[in-house]
Amino acid sequence: GLLASYQALEGLTIMAGVAETWFGAINERPSDGGAVAESQKTYMALFSYVLPESAGALSGTAIYAGVVDGLYGASAGPNSKDTTSYYVGTTIATPLEGFSFGGSFDYREDGSNAVTVGDNWAWAGAVYASYQATEKLKLNARGDYITGSSGTIGLATVECDSVKIGAATLTAEYTLWASVLTRAEVRWDRDLGRERPYGIADQNAVTVAANVIYKF
Repeated sequence: GLLASYQALEGLTIMAGVAETWFGAINERPSDGGAVAESQKTYMALFSYVLPESAGALSGTAIYAGVVDGLYGASAGPNSKDTTSYYVGTTIATPLEGFSFGGSFDYREDGSNAVTVGDNWAWAGAVYASYQATEKLKLNARGDYITGSSGTIGLATVECDSVKIGAATLTAEYTLWASVLTRAEVRWDRDLGRERPYGIADQNAVTVAANVIYKF
């Protein structure tokens, strides 16, 4: 695809693009379960605004809004329809040095779904905080909630109207050297409904991860 960016005003950036499909698979082609003209594409736009120094303590706060619309890829089979995704988010600076927090909200209608062939939906919200404890150590915390039509995440194992999942994530980042970043993370996901995406008997999934990242 193609993506273009334009600095409209100080702090205001507008981006627009076109891609093969709403889904990002390599060599994917648009499909609604049948033949689709090659001219069928996915279109996207994003607006971002960063508050200037005149905003005082809120200087550096960023606000984002975006939309993506197009057909899902052929891998979705007969459940593929015109899919639209909306996003708004913000990262807010605070008077406390090194501390920031933010949030985001995504809404998607008529995406690929393992159960619902007709109209379906999903939305997700998140809040997060970040604290630069020392020059090298950064601490992050995040909470997520997602809900959507049955089949949005995994196959429904019992009759239910929608999937509901909550998650909490804690991350510690430490810069060993200028080009080497280490990261330790713990994430807890919990099924708040009855869809059981982690197995019929499991309501929880816990992930422990460690990364060493070399930047060049």
